[in-house]
Amino acid sequence: MAQTVSNVLRVRFEKLVAESVKLVHAMTRYQFAVSDAALKIAPLRCHGGDMSLGEDELGGGRRVTDLR
Repeated sequence: MAQTVSNVLRVRFEKLVAESVKLVHAMTRYQFAVSDAALKIAPLRCHGGDMSLGEDELGGGRRVTDLR
């Protein structure tokens, strides 16, 4: 009798797990690529840096009037 894991054969289970691991690795690479691009657009401030924004500023070098 063939071994099963839950509702699938063990061989099919191992293939599904291997493919899922590949997808998770790919997703992780894409997330890092997106965050690297975001850091190029708006680098992090130094630890303890001034984070206060003026009345008419949203950060990132834009003012509220620029967004309308």
